Amino acid sequence: MNAHWRIFNILNLICLTLYTSFVVWPIFERPPLDLLHHKLFYLINLLVLLIVVVNCIHNIILTGILASERYFTLIRKIFFWILYTLFTAVILVIVYFIPDVLLYYFREKGTLLESFNLRQVVQMLSILATGLYIIVMQIILFFKIKRSYRRGLNNSVDEIGN
Repeated sequence: MNAHWRIFNILNLICLTLYTSFVVWPIFERPPLDLLHHKLFYLINLLVLLIVVVNCIHNIILTGILASERYFTLIRKIFFWILYTLFTAVILVIVYFIPDVLLYYFREKGTLLESFNLRQVVQMLSILATGLYIIVMQIILFFKIKRSYRRGLNNSVDEIGN
């Protein structure tokens, strides 16, 4: 496996860790209240966490498929594109809310909330950076697996023909 696929795996683990710590901390700090919209908010957070976890683990599995030159099944292709779309939506939501988070951080600068907000801003920017890298590399990985499998089939046909 190439070094950039190892880096891709490491960044998947980093994104997984960053996002898990970012989402799980508020959930355990303030459990859902009795109001329906609070429960819905926490349910959405857990759903997004599940999407990120499954996507990152699936990417690590896909790099193993690339190394073994196996082919995608139809179900894996569908699963890949669903996860890719959902993960991209999560990253786009983060991109959308980054200006609000930065505005909030600079408004609270110099107060007691500054250290928490700085941690939040750094985590969101780190998630954004790793997420954008993962989005680009996921597409490259998908097409690399398809190309690698076709190359393997062509080599097999050439060996049979000789």
